Amino acid sequence: MSNTRDIYLSFFMFTTDMKPDDLEYRKIVVAHIKKLQTFGYKGFEFPIAPSFPLDYGKDVESYTNLRDYLDDEGLADVAIATNVGATRSFDPISPYPHQRQEAL
Repeated sequence: MSNTRDIYLSFFMFTTDMKPDDLEYRKIVVAHIKKLQTFGYKGFEFPIAPSFPLDYGKDVESYTNLRDYLDDEGLADVAIATNVGATRSFDPISPYPHQRQEAL
């Protein structure tokens, strides 16, 4: 068993919107991941930009499709985390029940 830890990189370094429905941007994401893997990164954090008007069902579908695209490009073993509590309105650990519910 190895004592090393997986190293993640946040895509906030590149963008605040992963544009999950944009095929050309998906190609850029794949290129970034493949290059960053050569430096030892094992996983990535994707910022989640809500759609406007808000449509959480569409957002979930869009990011699921992005994950499927990554898998199809040979990146099924790459761990992906998300940052979904980045705003005051969508904070899953807020002391205010309404804000926690909105975040979910």
